[in-house]
Amino acid sequence: MEPPRLSSVVMLPGGSLPPPTLFIPPDSEPLRKRPRGGEELPETTARNKRLFGSLLGTLRRFQKEEDGDKRQDETAKRSTMLRRAEEKQLGASSAAKQADKANRKRRQVAEEVGRLQAAHAQWLERHTRLAALLVTNAKPQLHWLPGRTSAATDAILAERLVGASAEEAAALERLNCAVARLQEAAPPVAPADELTGEKNGHEEAEEMKLEAADH
Repeated sequence: MEPPRLSSVVMLPGGSLPPPTLFIPPDSEPLRKRPRGGEELPETTARNKRLFGSLLGTLRRFQKEEDGDKRQDETAKRSTMLRRAEEKQLGASSAAKQADKANRKRRQVAEEVGRLQAAHAQWLERHTRLAALLVTNAKPQLHWLPGRTSAATDAILAERLVGASAEEAAALERLNCAVARLQEAAPPVAPADELTGEKNGHEEAEEMKLEAADH
């Protein structure tokens, strides 16, 4: 067994203990006192400046990235608006072209119908006038009217008028069939709301382009 260790205390005269002393290991750095008046050590100030600079740089980098993302979003939004405006304008232009083509076709049909009706009216006027005359059997045939009619000539004239009426009815039926075929081939007239929609489509497309340019 180890012998018990005895502790000794040096007593000052009068029975008081000496003041405690601070033991500093030989391999440790000496403690530096903080300057009076709340001043920081130069090392602390430099470290704080480095930390603040690093924090400020990080915030600036985040701000730059956020600004870049915002610009990209705005560019994408503007591109989308322009694309939609162009698509809408193209659609309106295509509809306007189709409407113009249909209008030209309807005008052509109307002109053709007018020509057929004019030709029929001209033929009808001449046919009715000739039906009231007698015609020779010799070639070329001549139309004539006797100064004095007889029962025989009256019967011939009546027969010619009946035949002329039948021919005129058949000619009118052929005219109506031709007009019906032409009108069926013509495109229908666009309602007023569709024409208004085409106009509004052009105006809305222009407004969308202006709005995209403002962004």
